[in-house]
Amino acid sequence: MKRENLTIGGQQAKAKGDERNKDLFVLLGCLFVVMIGFGITLPVLPFYVERLALAEGATRQ
Repeated sequence: MKRENLTIGGQQAKAKGDERNKDLFVLLGCLFVVMIGFGITLPVLPFYVERLALAEGATRQ
């Protein structure tokens, strides 16, 4: 290992760490939006399917 690369590499590693933190933040933000979507959609889905079935003339049993 070269000593001079450690200093430069340390600075580059910090920059890469900041970039990874930013990427992780974006990923977690996307996951949050998706989970909110599932949290709203899945509980309402049975009522929506029932409504569509009744609109097409299906009977309740």
